[in-house]
Amino acid sequence: MNNPNKSSLIRPIAATIGALFIAILSMMSGTDRIIAENGLAKAPFLGGKAAGAYSTALSRAGDRTGAIVAAEQFVRTDPIDPAATAILGSTLLTDGQDEAAQRAFRVAGQLGWRQVSVQLYWLATALALNDTNIAQQRLDALMRLDVNNEQVNSALQQLEATPEGRRALAGLLVQDPPWMPRFLADAGHLKPDELVTRERTIALARKQGADLDCGSLSRGVFYLISRKYIKEAKQLWQSGCGSDSSKFINDGDFEQSTPEEKNPFTWNFPKEAGIEASVEPAPRPLSGHALKIKSTLSVRKVGAYQILYLSPGGYRLSWQSWSQGRAPDFSIIPQVICNQSRREATDPATTISNDDLTSSLIFHVPNADCAIQTFSIVKQAAGFGQNDTGWVDKIAITPAP
Repeated sequence: MNNPNKSSLIRPIAATIGALFIAILSMMSGTDRIIAENGLAKAPFLGGKAAGAYSTALSRAGDRTGAIVAAEQFVRTDPIDPAATAILGSTLLTDGQDEAAQRAFRVAGQLGWRQVSVQLYWLATALALNDTNIAQQRLDALMRLDVNNEQVNSALQQLEATPEGRRALAGLLVQDPPWMPRFLADAGHLKPDELVTRERTIALARKQGADLDCGSLSRGVFYLISRKYIKEAKQLWQSGCGSDSSKFINDGDFEQSTPEEKNPFTWNFPKEAGIEASVEPAPRPLSGHALKIKSTLSVRKVGAYQILYLSPGGYRLSWQSWSQGRAPDFSIIPQVICNQSRREATDPATTISNDDLTSSLIFHVPNADCAIQTFSIVKQAAGFGQNDTGWVDKIAITPAP
């Protein structure tokens, strides 16, 4: 990295991370509590970490000169402890002695990189100099230490704002770092513009061969869904774990292998006595896998459903269905419901049979009260005391001609 030697380059760093260092250092040693209980007057007679804790306490109290003296005492009594030069660096930085602070942090870095304040300093320095390589190294180290604070999150956003930064982060994700679950799950909590750049980073990592944790990504997606951001949720899922984004319905042929509990946009199977729905090898004349729905109920019930995000306009819905002695099986009724108005966009009465297995209908998504839809597969009531089983497969939604 090109080392900064000008105060004009380092001074902005002090404004953004100086106070943060004090907060972090106050948690590094339990000796602050001893100082608080016994009074600051006794602390100058202590060396080592006690002197470091005293320096931190003086910094919090606004005594910069005293803090520097105590930090120097820490360095003299324990010169090989990287925490000593790290505390000295932070006190010098908050006092405006930027070049002296840099020298202290350089020594601290040589003694041990696990010091959070050292990592934060060089991260901020790299970002100030637009040194993406060093910035991603320091950020990776901090996140491996499970540091989760405003500066780390801000650094992530700054890196993700540029193509070079996104490439660097994607390269880290390919290495399967321990912070991947947090990185993916947190995406659902980002602001809209930050979410877009996070999606780009995730998509790039996927393209580079990263084995993304879809379970963690789904937590971020479910959070967006809970806040009614369905479009954004679907885009986030598609960036890392989704399949063909050109399809309006997910896994309409029931051949995907993604575990359903990890995919927010795949099929959901309501658990209710009297009706069972499961994906199984399809009987002839169907092929591959299909959805089997078995009902003993005297009322119609939903066997499976999934969330849709269809823009207003006309669509063609087609599907294959079969039951012993019935092809197509008209006891199986696909339907699209507008979530806001609870009105059905599809009309089963308009269903036509295209061949011995395939049925289709045309439906329209209105402009109002239908931004989010639910696609359901409904099984008609079985006869009293009967067990009625049907199969459905090859469900597709396409724009109407």
